[in-house]
Amino acid sequence: MNRELLKQAQQGLRLADIGLRQTKCTIADRFDPRHEPVDAEVQMKFQLSRSEILEIDDGKEVLRKLFRVYVEVGVRWVQKPSQTASQVPSGRSESDPESGQQLATIEATFIAEYEMQSDLDTAALNEFALHNAIWNIWPFWREYCASQALRMNLPKVMLPLHPSIPLPARTKSAPNLTSD
Repeated sequence: MNRELLKQAQQGLRLADIGLRQTKCTIADRFDPRHEPVDAEVQMKFQLSRSEILEIDDGKEVLRKLFRVYVEVGVRWVQKPSQTASQVPSGRSESDPESGQQLATIEATFIAEYEMQSDLDTAALNEFALHNAIWNIWPFWREYCASQALRMNLPKVMLPLHPSIPLPARTKSAPNLTSD
């Protein structure tokens, strides 16, 4: 993490909005959580999928610039393994949803939108996207996931208060998330 670039971005951006862009919720056909005991493992995913800079012309002399970060999050309930690999039907893997493993999923893409108070270089924006955006959307994701699980009659899931992000391996240059 480059703290100097991160600080530049934090000073030059202001959170403007967080919204839900896309969602998908499924329950496997063979599974009815209302009438079957659930012995499942809960697996999580979260990743930054992309970011972009928008210039909005609202009729004023100065264009308004927005920095958008797209964050994909998800939870799935996976049946705890009771079969051995040799019992999985031919041509299917244990991670294949049709092999009897995946019971339910809740997935979403959130957009965190920031007003650009000053011009920032791509490296600073990438550093900010990697280290701040997930923290900004996390409370919205926790609420959405909990309420969807309740609506779907799935077992209560308590996501952690803060995301635990594995940091990317340090390379000579930061990954370029911003699409030009």
